[in-house]
Amino acid sequence: MQIQNVIKKYLKKIEESNWSNEENWSLFENHITFYSNPTLFDFVAQNKTDFQSKNGVEKISKYLKRNYTEMLSLKSREDLKKAVDEYPFNTVAEAQEALESYKVIEKSEFRFRITD
Repeated sequence: MQIQNVIKKYLKKIEESNWSNEENWSLFENHITFYSNPTLFDFVAQNKTDFQSKNGVEKISKYLKRNYTEMLSLKSREDLKKAVDEYPFNTVAEAQEALESYKVIEKSEFRFRITD
């Protein structure tokens, strides 16, 4: 958790509008996940357009989708059913893509088990 404290102190020193700058992106990309710091991860999701304009659409979308996919992998089946109607899965495109990918994987695993 020490790195999270260092990041927190660093970000306090710069204006929030500069958090999405290219020189700060590696902090988010390498150290901020929905699990390690949900508040900062949600900041990226909420400010996705700004992050994308400064760091690239594909890079930010991959980061978000990867995190949302990991988030889904930790949910129970019951929670997955609820997730469809909840933020971020009902509004953020990358979260919706992760949910769709997860459904496809779950269906193929189900088919695989039936054919065993």
